[in-house]
Amino acid sequence: LGYKAQGVFIVHYVLPPDDVYLTLVDPDSCDVDGSRLTTVHAQLYFQVRCTQTFEISVVGATGDSCPRPDPSQMLCGPVTVDYRPTQIGTQEVTFELPGECVITDRAFLSVSFAELEPGCSTIGDRPALMTNGQCQSCASYNFYPGGQSDLCEIPGFPGRPIMFVESEAVVPVLRSSWGNVKTRYR
Repeated sequence: LGYKAQGVFIVHYVLPPDDVYLTLVDPDSCDVDGSRLTTVHAQLYFQVRCTQTFEISVVGATGDSCPRPDPSQMLCGPVTVDYRPTQIGTQEVTFELPGECVITDRAFLSVSFAELEPGCSTIGDRPALMTNGQCQSCASYNFYPGGQSDLCEIPGFPGRPIMFVESEAVVPVLRSSWGNVKTRYR
């Protein structure tokens, strides 16, 4: 769920701390009643081998025709993870979501660039976003200390960040007692 593709642009637009990118996650796109979110993926370009602290969560969505992230509706997380790249260049970073993270309606995957280790704070050292080159309004947002933006409304921003989450369909189970089941099938 979310947007999975090969990145085609490297975007030096990450400004920690508290720089958050949010991507729409819609269980209806998979034609299921609910989804258990398991593993988060983000494709990034690392210019140096520098530790980045991420805060990962899933937040609710508001609005019908144009969903917007609502960070006050924390659905899963937050989970704080330190990641140090194994090499310089493009990497797909993965994070496990612990516990039960189940969504039944549209939500947003939230990937916050929380903190960089000292010495990695210049634009030439920070990790960069990989984007797909195709914009879709109401699907990807950037929240930052000075405000928030739909990425498609930023002039010249090249598409959606490559961020997605693996999921499993949730199968509803009706609660019944064993005695009730035996009575029905005698």
